[in-house]
Amino acid sequence: LHALATASQLVEAFDDRLVVRGLPWSIEDAPRFAHRGMLVDSSRHFLPVDLLKQQIDAMSWAKLSVLHWHITDFQAAPFASAVLPKLLKGAYSAIEVYTPDDVSDVVRYAKDRGVRVMMELDTPGHAASFGAGYPEIMSDCPETVADLGDAYQVLDPTSNATYDLLGQLLAELGALAPDAYFHLGGDEVYAQCWEESPTVQAFMKAQGFETVDEVENYFENRYLGVARTALGGDRVLMAFQEVFDNNVTLPGDVVFDVWKQGNAATEVPSIPEEIARIVKAGHRVVLANGNSGEWYLNDGWGNGND
Repeated sequence: LHALATASQLVEAFDDRLVVRGLPWSIEDAPRFAHRGMLVDSSRHFLPVDLLKQQIDAMSWAKLSVLHWHITDFQAAPFASAVLPKLLKGAYSAIEVYTPDDVSDVVRYAKDRGVRVMMELDTPGHAASFGAGYPEIMSDCPETVADLGDAYQVLDPTSNATYDLLGQLLAELGALAPDAYFHLGGDEVYAQCWEESPTVQAFMKAQGFETVDEVENYFENRYLGVARTALGGDRVLMAFQEVFDNNVTLPGDVVFDVWKQGNAATEVPSIPEEIARIVKAGHRVVLANGNSGEWYLNDGWGNGND
């Protein structure tokens, strides 16, 4: 498919004809990287299916190979889950949602154009929208949320209900988007919520944990086990770099997604140095940003203001 895209780019309109100049052509072309991705965040900014398809069209023309679909965040949970119907209480509105058929449609459309769809279920942070329908899986930290906002709300790592819900959601999304890779999120888990939560503090005492990094290590490893069961053992699982930086130890087959310099746990002098640290520890890496934020096409960072 990407070879056909190369051939199509030789064609130009001339009067009422399509012409290819300079024949004959001999083209040798191959991708340097297998993962040539674009992350789309349709939680903060809902994107209708037709707009997602336009994005996929553009990716196919540029020979990008992976649509990283960040489908939930603390602002909204727009997936109309068949197994967890109350999840939609966290959507912006009743019409700004993706049905299972919508997800399958996007995946099929992308496959026909040589683009894979890698789903992301971002946890334990960036998940406050889950609490609209399932408050029992959220950590009890009302003062943190009141002072700092919903971004600081974190899932309850102590409750079996949390892992049961995640397992059901992973299984459903994984069946709809059966890519070889699945992204488990893990970025920007703010310690303040767990430090306030009496439930988490009691759990830390019972487990002999001294820091919230140990709580995160517990959560991520249990979440990883849930994901392997829900998605099947042949999936390659990915997480954001903060999981590594927060002293979480995961198996070597987990891939880390590097997107930023610096974080609360470890000061990262540069993205190349961050990559070197992670690779040295035995993991593969996806590079998701430039050292100055120039690939972060948001309106508040990098070149989004230019």
